[in-house]
Amino acid sequence: MLFSRSAPSRALLGGALIVALSAGLTGCGSEAPAVTVDSDESLTLIDHPGEALEFVIGPVDLPADGPHIRLPMQWAKLPFDAYMHGFEWEIRSGGGEVLPADLLHHVNLIDPDNRELFTPISRRVLAAGRENQRESIPGVIGFPLEEGGRMLIATMFGNPLGEDYADVYLHFKLKYSRADEGLINPMAVYPFYLDVMGFDGVKDFEVPPGHSERSYTARPGVDARILGIGGHVHDYATELRLEDATSGEVLWRAEPEVNEAGRMVGVPSSKFILQLGKKIYKDREYRIVVEYENPLDVPAPDMGMGAIGGVVAIMGDGEWPPYDPNDPAYVLDLNNTITAPDRMEGHGHGGSHGHGASTMDDMEMPAGGEGMEMPAAGDATDGAPEGEAEGTEPAGHHPEPEKGGGHEHGGEEGSGQGDG
Repeated sequence: MLFSRSAPSRALLGGALIVALSAGLTGCGSEAPAVTVDSDESLTLIDHPGEALEFVIGPVDLPADGPHIRLPMQWAKLPFDAYMHGFEWEIRSGGGEVLPADLLHHVNLIDPDNRELFTPISRRVLAAGRENQRESIPGVIGFPLEEGGRMLIATMFGNPLGEDYADVYLHFKLKYSRADEGLINPMAVYPFYLDVMGFDGVKDFEVPPGHSERSYTARPGVDARILGIGGHVHDYATELRLEDATSGEVLWRAEPEVNEAGRMVGVPSSKFILQLGKKIYKDREYRIVVEYENPLDVPAPDMGMGAIGGVVAIMGDGEWPPYDPNDPAYVLDLNNTITAPDRMEGHGHGGSHGHGASTMDDMEMPAGGEGMEMPAAGDATDGAPEGEAEGTEPAGHHPEPEKGGGHEHGGEEGSGQGDG
């Protein structure tokens, strides 16, 4: 069953989003980007009744060892009330052949009408990459999906495999159960996201030779229990963890899994359901930390990332903090997310059948933030941060990495968890 009139994912949105996204996004001296698009140009959703909603994203052509391909932002409207219980994905050719998972760098699903747990930006529903092809939670709990709810989809492909791949598609399935179809609905749980680079600006960073670390500290908006957690890193990461910065307790730690060639293939996820979750409190600070050990004599070719994603249940009679479309941080983040492909010079390099995809290697990041002005949001960082990045300067600056030379460059705003 199709929920739009477009053919599978071929009508991409260029650098724009639906007009409704701009409604109410004014105030605090900031304005949302000017956006205009035909409402019929939406991503195709395929319903596998009672099992999954499928997004089909593509096609792209990926030359051997070519640059990352960042597709224009896409969107979908949810067709009915449901509870999400997990996801799975695979890469296929146009003819249906299953292709290597390494061809996906990441895909992020973003809810623009709700906010994050730790920061006032749009909710990151989930992110996936080659390290997490499938995740699930028990059917007794689920993330509520509302009929008519909007989902933004940001996708990046890459090909490190040494041979060309043409006509590549991402098939992404959201596992669900329909609301009110059983005697009782699942207990509501909600996603959360934390990135070592904070909530605004680029999300990848230079990894110098030797040891280096990045971290970010923030407070949750409500008391909650972490029921599950996973993460996203790049090659040469040795540890990703979440700490209670107030007490020093390590709530979760993972060492990335690598293959024989030393490439990262996965970040182990953890579930705490039987322990009734790991408690976090809105009056305490929490820190995400990623560590890298680069054995090369030069910065790591794929740069570095460090992000955590998970699910929480609200404790007691607490309420999820409402999103504020006038919050400067929300406006800045939405600007960054929408305009990321447009700020990348060059279009269609490395293939993509001319659908307006941009390459990461074509993007120049000027030092000191020059030339990176967001549409009508240049002052949006004033008073916005709810957390503090450690080992980095405020957004728009390019500091020396901790314990090493070099500077930050490249990257995609809003790439999220696993962006993972």
